[in-house]
Amino acid sequence: MIYQEYDNTEKLKAIENFIKWVLSDGQKIAENYDYIYLPKKITEKAETALEQIKYTKY
Repeated sequence: MIYQEYDNTEKLKAIENFIKWVLSDGQKIAENYDYIYLPKKITEKAETALEQIKYTKY
């Protein structure tokens, strides 16, 4: 789980980059760590949700 809003742009970018990696290149090594591949339908939904995260200055 991740927050929908962040007040730190560096943290937000790091989280976005990590999640994008998990949903793409990370899938290639998932089985090596006893994880299953995520179905395309799930990765697409996660990518859409990731676009909703935003920077909020408090």
